[in-house]
Amino acid sequence: MAKKTITITPGYVTTTTAMETKGGKDSAMRLVEPAETTVLIDSIPQKITDIIVQFVSQAMMEKAAKEAKEEAAEAVRVYASKVRTHNAKKGDYTKSLQLNGKRVKNMQYAVAAIAADKFSTPSKKEDITNLKEALGKPVFETLFKEEATIAIRADVMENDDKRKELSRKLVELFGIDGIKEYFDRKTVLKTKEGLDKRQYALDEDVLQKLKDAKIKQAADSLKDVSDTIAE
Repeated sequence: MAKKTITITPGYVTTTTAMETKGGKDSAMRLVEPAETTVLIDSIPQKITDIIVQFVSQAMMEKAAKEAKEEAAEAVRVYASKVRTHNAKKGDYTKSLQLNGKRVKNMQYAVAAIAADKFSTPSKKEDITNLKEALGKPVFETLFKEEATIAIRADVMENDDKRKELSRKLVELFGIDGIKEYFDRKTVLKTKEGLDKRQYALDEDVLQKLKDAKIKQAADSLKDVSDTIAE
């Protein structure tokens, strides 16, 4: 029977497997343990242990800073959205807002909040159909556009013969029947350009239906526009 012994030395992990031969003697094989094996190494030089502390401390500070930045960014976006909505309802829509923070000595802290003309849209055919029925065709067509995309069917990609046949056919012109044989045709729903501004002129009923369909505008992009002020 094989007897397995794990030997730990600084920086290395080896396995010694002793196999009993026909003559009754052990024959040893030394192998490196698989990469997924985790072994505690505590005989480490002082310089490396200090570096490990520095690395972990830096990682913790970066995580805390990232969380604080995200929290601050969300607060800025919420305020910018309120200001933009208030102005837009009075007919004064502004895509980019500069929000000035405190002035510290000769530095004026400021952030630009820029609205994105991007919205999430349903991807399932039945959800698109339901949205179209809820809004009515005229309203739907003023807000959205449907674009057809074609994807290679999975069974074709997994079949060598089919893939080779497809490669030959792609150099030829084929009709809709040929496309159906090799491709899945999918409709992608996209909002029409300018909805970031036009949304403020929509009826509350339409806005509610968009909300029900989980159509949500992308978050504002934030940019540091702080400036040094000459004395």
